[in-house]
Amino acid sequence: MKLFFHNFLYSFKILLRNKVLVFWIMLFPIILGTFFYLAFSQIEKKESFEAFPIGVVVKDNSIMANYAKNVFQELSKDGQDKIFQMEYMSVLKAEEKLQKKEIVGYVICSSSLSFVIGNNGIYETILKTVVDQVMEEFAIYTTLLEKNEGNKKMDKAWIEKTGKEINTILQKSFVSLIDDSPSKLSYTMIEFYSLIAMTCFYGAMLAMTSVNKNLANMSFVGKRVQVSPTPKFHLIFSSLLASFLIQIISLIGLFFYTTFFLHIHYGEHFLWIVLLSLFGAIAGLSLGVFVASVLKSNENTKIGFLILITMFGCFLSGMMGITMKYLVDKNFPIINRLNPLNMITDGFYSLYYYGVHGKFFLNLFSLGCFSIVLIGISVWVLRRQAYDSI
Repeated sequence: MKLFFHNFLYSFKILLRNKVLVFWIMLFPIILGTFFYLAFSQIEKKESFEAFPIGVVVKDNSIMANYAKNVFQELSKDGQDKIFQMEYMSVLKAEEKLQKKEIVGYVICSSSLSFVIGNNGIYETILKTVVDQVMEEFAIYTTLLEKNEGNKKMDKAWIEKTGKEINTILQKSFVSLIDDSPSKLSYTMIEFYSLIAMTCFYGAMLAMTSVNKNLANMSFVGKRVQVSPTPKFHLIFSSLLASFLIQIISLIGLFFYTTFFLHIHYGEHFLWIVLLSLFGAIAGLSLGVFVASVLKSNENTKIGFLILITMFGCFLSGMMGITMKYLVDKNFPIINRLNPLNMITDGFYSLYYYGVHGKFFLNLFSLGCFSIVLIGISVWVLRRQAYDSI
């Protein structure tokens, strides 16, 4: 046990003194996360909902015109339900403003309700939805009045009763639009999820370096290890444990920086986030062990191979744009189902949007299987290694 801890501390110090590894594992994810924040935070601010300008043309003093006018006034008041920046104007002025794109569209209020828009877009769709709902609500209003038209005793009590009945129906279906983005819904979170996945798999370089240190064909230390009576399993396991600790420190630093300095909100399920990150870190270590034991080449080639695999996996899982993840999931779903970085990204994604459910556990299970298979192959290869001379 004493030798185990000695080798653990020795490996830990050796890995921390490797400036190249420290940069890729600890500093590069933070630098990349900063660039993501600078690039995408402004996009979300621009895409959050804001009340948009419309024109309202009142042509007569009909019941329908007055009712519609009141609705648009209500939806233009400052507050959580504000949708429009409304301005009364004539048809000519409305057409002029629409041509200059100073308004999204205008509504013509008369005995019937109509609207004119300049383009097709989200704001135009909202305006159409509101107009359709106003017409639907007014139909309810007129139906109730027609139903009681034969009532000859239209006294104050009847008017109050009918008014309350109408208000009750309308309040249940009254237009309400609440801006719930981007604090609750952020499609750019996929970039930060893939950043965490990348950090987990950059830990493969730590594991690869630790295993190489104990291989006779990779280092002088490895030659001494091979001829020593010390169990090889103890040496390799203690080295991997040191790699895992450094990887955890790197992930803690990344979470701390993105949460408290970049104000990234990862969701409410903190313990499940930690669990998924640990599974991802183990999967990254298993890849490093696999490459170190199976690939017969020098250390720089192995590092380049690991970086290539990691970045390509991040690319497929949406790091360079969420559109790529969507295209792969739609057209070649088997690729991302086998992509361990996408397992991490998809696990975070499902946890953020849907909570703890089957899809999240499926990704955990897949990461576990990925790690077991690679470690199993690595152990089999390492046990079969033999040298004619050292």
